[in-house]
Amino acid sequence: MPNVTLQVVPFELGGHAASAGAFSILRFPEEDLPNKVYIEHLDSSLYLDKPEELDQYTSAMEALCVAAPPPSQTPDILAKIRKDFEASVGVL
Repeated sequence: MPNVTLQVVPFELGGHAASAGAFSILRFPEEDLPNKVYIEHLDSSLYLDKPEELDQYTSAMEALCVAAPPPSQTPDILAKIRKDFEASVGVL
């Protein structure tokens, strides 16, 4: 999809800005809808919309984008992950 960018942070790069857990930043084109951070847990979820919370997660997302290899490398990284996985489970 042209509006989606996928970047992968390989384990060998070590810790990163989102190592505490996954989150999504929800941005809406309508100006009257505020941006939100969505965090999902096993038994609940959180929607954060305070400016300081949004700033913290936006900074973390920006740090992830900088730490991760560029999107052009994502297909090769995913192919390597798949190859390594298949080798570990004995898939030919």
